[in-house]
Amino acid sequence: MIEPALAARAARNATAEEIAQMRAILDRHEAKLRRGEQAIDEDSDFHYALALAARNSVILRVLDVLMDLLRESRSRSLHAQFAKVFGRDYGNPFFEEYMTDDAEVVIVGMGTLSNPVRVAIREMRKEGKKVGFVRMRWFRPFEAEALAATLARFQAVGVIDRDFSLGAPFSSGVLATEVRATLYPVANRPALCAFICGLGGREVTLPDVKKMTDIMYAAAAGKPQPSTQWIGLRE
Repeated sequence: MIEPALAARAARNATAEEIAQMRAILDRHEAKLRRGEQAIDEDSDFHYALALAARNSVILRVLDVLMDLLRESRSRSLHAQFAKVFGRDYGNPFFEEYMTDDAEVVIVGMGTLSNPVRVAIREMRKEGKKVGFVRMRWFRPFEAEALAATLARFQAVGVIDRDFSLGAPFSSGVLATEVRATLYPVANRPALCAFICGLGGREVTLPDVKKMTDIMYAAAAGKPQPSTQWIGLRE
């Protein structure tokens, strides 16, 4: 374990201000435990403060990775505790799937666009189109490995963003950028279509979703598509 050596190095290099900061974190940690509360943030903050005081850039980079993994592990643990206490289990805590069992193409999105997407999918299913939906439950932590395994099952993936991330790769929204990076190492990755829709308070309408689905089917058939497409703009 690196923690004893890290603490020893921090003890030699820490300033009075850094020691006071770590003491304050420990006090908050102890107060939360006395109240019977989780002290996850304080635990993470203390270890990061310890790494800063150690004056070791390599340790800091390693700790950044470890903290991400630890947060993910704790998120799963808290989800399991919630299910045990309240008797409700919502399945995957990071994202949920809707009508994906036999889907050929899937839409990925989050937030308020879920309702129109679900309604449109039910209508398109009646027309024989095998469309599914993957709704992100939260953006961070981003469960890349599990999401990649899920999305690799389909012929095409369409990501709907209700934002425009200025300066992002391919001028995409934030979610499309993450999904594109997630799918990059997949051997047989599906065609990816990035959409920006519903900006400025506009709704993501059923015709919008159906139009995007047609584009996804075209991409799945091998027709080249722009890196990012804006949907529902006024002419």
